[in-house]
Amino acid sequence: DADSSPVAYAGGVDLVTAFRENKKIGTLVWLKEIDELSDISITKNTLRIGALITHGQVRGNDKLNIITGLQDAWGQIANVRIRFSATVGGNLMACRTSYEMPILLSALKATVNFRNKHELFTLAPDALFNNPRLKGALLTSIDIPIKDKPEIDYERSMRPLYSQATVKYQKTKLIRIVIATEYLRPFVFEILEGIDDYNEIFDNLPKDYSDLKLDNNYIRELVPIILKRQIKRLADNK
Repeated sequence: DADSSPVAYAGGVDLVTAFRENKKIGTLVWLKEIDELSDISITKNTLRIGALITHGQVRGNDKLNIITGLQDAWGQIANVRIRFSATVGGNLMACRTSYEMPILLSALKATVNFRNKHELFTLAPDALFNNPRLKGALLTSIDIPIKDKPEIDYERSMRPLYSQATVKYQKTKLIRIVIATEYLRPFVFEILEGIDDYNEIFDNLPKDYSDLKLDNNYIRELVPIILKRQIKRLADNK
């Protein structure tokens, strides 16, 4: 209630960028010492990551080993300086297509938990962009379902142009693929394990899914090439 544009402040990584973009910055609300937002826990079916956890803290926490490949995938994000201060919540709330958390979390079927003055509510990671429900809301944690035993492989060798996260669910034999470019929001494919011809799967990619650096045809050719590598790496994890 301090003013019309309060800003949740924890790592502060995106504040400088916001100033440069002439965004209105109101009262800074210091969050870093709220213990409830700084924990990683496991219940029977869920891995919960607090919004104030930094990328570095995630990378070094053994609880992430409940999902094969998650520590390695997360540890690739950003550089050491950024990982030391940037928080999971800040990465998501920046709502930038060039950031990687929406890609990883969408692949893992995660939900993002919020609280405002009136209620608790959840959103999908790719539903945060330009969402009016975020005004006056605080991101508290991320829930990743673990019941179906997900395993993740993250390909970011073409960053920032292109990224691809693939998750294999051991119980359901489902494979979930999420792609994104520097300028395009994540797009999700789902297939069943054992399909050999990957090319036909991606026919439902919208024809306008392209940007100034990567055209649609190139993306269509790229997805199955990377997917074959990822499927092999996931199999080798066994």
